[in-house]
Amino acid sequence: MNYGFVKLPLVPVRAADNECSEMTTQLLFGEYVKIMEEREKWLYVENIQDGYQGWIDKKMIAITSESIVLKSRKMKVTKVCSPYALIHNQVLNQGMLIPGGSLLYNLQGDVFDLCDQTWTLMDVNCVLNPLNQNADKNTCVEFLINTAMSYINTPYLWGGKSVLGIDCSGLVQTVYSIAEFSLPRDASQQAQYGRPIESLSDAVIGDLAFFGDAKGKITHVGILKNNTEVIHASGWVKIERIDERGIISSITNEYTHRLQTIRRILLSDE
Repeated sequence: MNYGFVKLPLVPVRAADNECSEMTTQLLFGEYVKIMEEREKWLYVENIQDGYQGWIDKKMIAITSESIVLKSRKMKVTKVCSPYALIHNQVLNQGMLIPGGSLLYNLQGDVFDLCDQTWTLMDVNCVLNPLNQNADKNTCVEFLINTAMSYINTPYLWGGKSVLGIDCSGLVQTVYSIAEFSLPRDASQQAQYGRPIESLSDAVIGDLAFFGDAKGKITHVGILKNNTEVIHASGWVKIERIDERGIISSITNEYTHRLQTIRRILLSDE
């Protein structure tokens, strides 16, 4: 079985093998995929990071072997913690912007290798993560919320996972990933993680609030900034009021999303 490596900043993953098909998610720079099926110009892949599957354009990734994937798991992996970072190809003298959550392998100072080429990370502050040094709970919460706040005003994009366009579950997955917590891609899947919190009054900063329809189907998710505010992507990433009924629009003052459940992922009471 072959594998692929994401060498571009973002690679769209589609529901079907054509450019007109909807984008269901995006692959980030540095991620590996397992190739499940191959057609003339398209590959059906599974993201090794989160198990999400879909179709990608064959020319947008570098084909690699299982041995390379296994080797990468033994490497030091550094994650981009800011919404974007600039890297520079030393051989070709070309720059490239990569999104938050991207993976850099064997970063030494500000230099790393990619596909037999040497690259420079132009600002090492983009990968500074306070959670690498046995951080306490307060540091974890502060870092998580600060990361979420750095995406404020990002436009909504179905399937998006970057500061140039992101959807509600993409925001949650990316922010939690940067904070070193792995979550699945879709809101309905994320709602199965952590433990339930009985009411909004019992929630703490960083809990996830899930919203849905009258039948209980989960359709939306946001990150609680506190007991009265939620950070979520709807039109754009913003902070809006929340109560036991749901999210209250900052523009119309009407309810836009019905609260279904709250889950605690980041912290435990142990």
